[in-house]
Amino acid sequence: MYSDPSGNFAISLTVLGLIIGAVVGAAAGGIVAYNIAKDHGEEGWDLVGWTVLGIFGGGIIGGALGAGAGALVTHFTGITGLSVTKYSIAFTHKVTVLGHMPGYIGAAKATGSGYYLISEKLYQSLTPVERWASNLQYLKDAHTLGTQFVVAPDYVVRAGGTLWQEIQYLIEQGIAWIFG
Repeated sequence: MYSDPSGNFAISLTVLGLIIGAVVGAAAGGIVAYNIAKDHGEEGWDLVGWTVLGIFGGGIIGGALGAGAGALVTHFTGITGLSVTKYSIAFTHKVTVLGHMPGYIGAAKATGSGYYLISEKLYQSLTPVERWASNLQYLKDAHTLGTQFVVAPDYVVRAGGTLWQEIQYLIEQGIAWIFG
């Protein structure tokens, strides 16, 4: 009931920071509270109570700090989160450039934007259907995390090509994009 058989999901840096911060904060809070309570002579259920209080307090504080850190990373880097697919883990950005190789990568780098690219070795190991499935999942995840798409082809868009498929997907889903 609570499984994701596809193995695909997106997670924002703010949520990731919250999770990591809460876990680290809870562990630190529990250890600190335990040690302080033990130093003050607490034992038994009193010691357990103070430790649990430290875990909850540390988790809340750590989660808040972690979420803030994730939001700051997004603000300063433009990275909004992670797209986790069956084949790859990729950063998503506030702005993602789509286009033909290698032109769109240069356009993305020149503007400080993101782009989706899997390794050549992985690309060659996938079937065309698997390549498109991975690409499509990235588009879905990036959109979920608030990406603005920019289409920057360096030559004519070929019907049936990957860029054509990406544009068709954006149009069909009513996702805003900029051509340029």
